[in-house]
Amino acid sequence: MPDAKGLATILIRSLAVAFGFLLLIMVLANYEGKQTYSGDNLLLLMLLAGGLLLIAFGGRWRRAGSEPTGLATGSQRLMNFCADLILFRLLLITIITYNLGFFRSLSSSIGPIAIPLFGIGLLFCYYFVFETVIQRTPAKLLTGTKVVDMDGARPGLGKVALRTVIRFVPFEPFSAFTNKGLWHDTWAGTRVMMEQSTITSKDAEALTSEGAGE
Repeated sequence: MPDAKGLATILIRSLAVAFGFLLLIMVLANYEGKQTYSGDNLLLLMLLAGGLLLIAFGGRWRRAGSEPTGLATGSQRLMNFCADLILFRLLLITIITYNLGFFRSLSSSIGPIAIPLFGIGLLFCYYFVFETVIQRTPAKLLTGTKVVDMDGARPGLGKVALRTVIRFVPFEPFSAFTNKGLWHDTWAGTRVMMEQSTITSKDAEALTSEGAGE
């Protein structure tokens, strides 16, 4: 029987399949004239459908390089970012759709900034809760990666909170192109590692040989 992590992965993949095909059906229905979507909404539906199906059937992205560091690769980090963005977007749309009355009254009392503020708070909770409780967001579950501190141990609440806040720094995603890497990793003293099961045999051999040589 699968463990808790395995069951969570199965659940995420199943939901991704269901929502992905549902969105595809909505796109096809639009072309058949049964529903009408604007160009922007139709493009969003197609992107969400494609992203969800990629999450569902993409499998694990294993390390392809030869450096035996165990760090997540650039492609894994990109997939984590894109998949979490899609899943968060679906969560936000679902919450707002089923609570329209509440958000309308909130907007009338606070102003147009109400929904963006709620989105920022929800995004903080999304990353903070997942990375605190299981060291992984849903996307990291799928790519076989997790958040650790600089010693490879579970990061404390302060480090997770700090890396989550740093995500909101302007242009932070572009720090991936700097020599030091993403700011929410380097500034918070954390990093994203591959799980032991995703390290290739070549990496394992290299690590063993390095240990024997020391």
